[in-house]
Amino acid sequence: MKIRPLIVGFAILLAAAVAASAFPAGARPAFPQAPGPEAQSPDAKQYQAAYLLVLDEKWEQADKALDAFIQAYPKSSWVVDARYWKCYILEQNDDSEKAFKAYEEFVKAYPQSDWADEARTSMVRLGRHGRHGLEGLNALKALGRTDEDEVTVAALYALRESGGEDSLQTMIELYDQSKDSRLRTRIAEILGDFKSPKAFQKLMSIAVMDPVQDVRHRAIDGIAEKKTPEAIQALKDIVAKGPSLENRRRALEALGETEDAAVIPFLKQTALGAANDDVARAAVEALGNGDGAAWSDALLQIFKSAKSAEVRQAALESLVEKREKEAVKTLAPLIRDEKDVEMRKKIVELLGETKSDEAIPVLLEAAKKDADLEVRREAVTALGEIGTPKAREALVEILKTKIKDGAER
Repeated sequence: MKIRPLIVGFAILLAAAVAASAFPAGARPAFPQAPGPEAQSPDAKQYQAAYLLVLDEKWEQADKALDAFIQAYPKSSWVVDARYWKCYILEQNDDSEKAFKAYEEFVKAYPQSDWADEARTSMVRLGRHGRHGLEGLNALKALGRTDEDEVTVAALYALRESGGEDSLQTMIELYDQSKDSRLRTRIAEILGDFKSPKAFQKLMSIAVMDPVQDVRHRAIDGIAEKKTPEAIQALKDIVAKGPSLENRRRALEALGETEDAAVIPFLKQTALGAANDDVARAAVEALGNGDGAAWSDALLQIFKSAKSAEVRQAALESLVEKREKEAVKTLAPLIRDEKDVEMRKKIVELLGETKSDEAIPVLLEAAKKDADLEVRREAVTALGEIGTPKAREALVEILKTKIKDGAER
């Protein structure tokens, strides 16, 4: 927009603020400022008077005042602004046909003006519920406005709201023709809102074929939002045959976000059977998103059965996070049965992080009796991290035992 001189006087500022708040949400354009003190020539004064009528939403009076201004000062620098408000008034009077044509003529007459983008956006807005939806986009194309900017984005959302196969086909064609990854990302996002099988198939194609990772991810998200059996199967197929590790990870994450218990066996199988630890950990993280005993049980089974230490640790951490209120009860039996030293150290560390006195007996036993010196040291550290009076008593008991053992030797 133009950088105009500041509005003169508190009264004008207040009038503008009050009037601006009265415009319908989503329909009001950004207002330029009225002429400042150094511009109070006769034409500026007359334009300002008409402009304030627009702010007051006195459409009929404003329209007449703008006409009078244009007729009196056809060469004024404010004429373009006045002509834009003429179009806007038509829109506010619910005359969408005339308003659309008026905006179209305005853009053709003043393509480089500060109001041209507002006019283009209004053309798109008017097309949301009528035949002008495609016309609005075609107007943008004809004017070379198919790059990633707020006008094009408005056009895409207008197409979504107008719906129908024509809108969908136009959007697909725009995706196919675009070399701008940002624009393709927007299209992938909006395609997720269409219920058409054609839109779903396009999302599948984008998820696998688009050369840019962010675009593929947005398509995967759109598929996941469907939460239909077909969508879940599509995500599973991406996990199995995805073109990249990131695609597979994103599909696993999306499966977890469905919170559909039917995906638990697939996620567990992936965590236990994936040749790539990154994929296996992604499956574990997806299981961490679900709520309920079945999700926790799957994590526990992975911890007990996975061959990879990294996957086991990821499962353990997700399990503790999920069972936060019962973390000690979950961890206590695990440390007694665990043979791997590093895993016992991790369990001890997690017990310390609970900050709970319930963990003290388990840690005290580990500090006194674990066969590995590093685990015993970690248990002492964990007691210190808990830091409660009972934890300090446990530390004193360990110290006394060590002193006694030393004396007996």
